[in-house]
Amino acid sequence: MCKSCEAKLSPFFTGRRHTSLESIKEQLVYREENKDEVAAFTVTRTLGKSKKVLIDEAAKKFMVTSAKDIQAENPDVMSFSDITGCTVDTDESRYEEKTKDDDGNQVSYDPPRYRYSYSFQVILNVNNPYFDEIKKPVDSGVNVDQKQVESGVYNAEYNECLSMCNEIKETLLNARNNAGDERGEQKAVIYPLCGATTVPDKKDAANIAGAR
Repeated sequence: MCKSCEAKLSPFFTGRRHTSLESIKEQLVYREENKDEVAAFTVTRTLGKSKKVLIDEAAKKFMVTSAKDIQAENPDVMSFSDITGCTVDTDESRYEEKTKDDDGNQVSYDPPRYRYSYSFQVILNVNNPYFDEIKKPVDSGVNVDQKQVESGVYNAEYNECLSMCNEIKETLLNARNNAGDERGEQKAVIYPLCGATTVPDKKDAANIAGAR
């Protein structure tokens, strides 16, 4: 595949090396048709920071992009009904703080001291022939001190990022459920054991109801 054609593929598509040429050609047609969807898209609500969720409430559609010029970028336009699940992922990194002994060597504090860093992202599952997952980073490198972690009372930056993730998740799932109501489809639900959110089939729905 030439670089020009590769650049036209969806940014969420990751299986190029394992996809048939025919499927690639079909995706390029889909991506050309998507330009008309972008041109008709009217942003009525924006969620997130650098990589945003743009929503067209009247058309019941959305896109995820960091582009300033969406017509040039051609982000995938999806319907609310394409959403099959959504989760918030919080990743913690822990680093030990050191001090120096009388000889200038780095040694651990007694007791050990740590500093923490967090990254946040929303993982969106969708029904699309060319990709089934969109990862939307919200922020990374949010620093929290040890006392806050131990107490469970985090700083404003941490709380803001988590709140933003939950707002995106709740907004998209509510939009999906409302779209499903109009079509008589199954609503997105939260699995009671693991907390995952998805749109189950009839068998799954019965199992979830029995677990409550």
